[in-house]
Amino acid sequence: MQYLYPVWFFFAAVFSYLAYVHWRQSNTTIRHFFTRGLEDSKAQDPETFSVLAKFIADFNKYLEMVNASNKTMNRNAAVGYFVAAAVSVLALFLSAIVL
Repeated sequence: MQYLYPVWFFFAAVFSYLAYVHWRQSNTTIRHFFTRGLEDSKAQDPETFSVLAKFIADFNKYLEMVNASNKTMNRNAAVGYFVAAAVSVLALFLSAIVL
C-alpha cells in the first residue's frame, strides 16, 4: 500500500495548482472598449457619433457582465479545487494512519 502515498500527494499537488490558476484567472479582466478619434467623429457627423457612443456604452456594459461572470466562475472553481486538494491531503494522512 506504499504506492498510495505518492498518488494522493500527486492529486493534492495538481488540485492545488489548478486552484491557484483559477484564483489568478479570477483577478484578470477584459479592459473597456474605447475608440481613438471619437471627438473628431462628433464634429463631422453628430448622428454617427451618437450611434457609436451608444454602441460603446452597451458593449462596455456587456464586458462588465462578462468580467463579473468570469470572476464568479473562476472563484468557484478555485474553491472547488482547493477543497479537492484538502480532501486529497486528508486521504493521504488517513491512509497513512489506517494502513
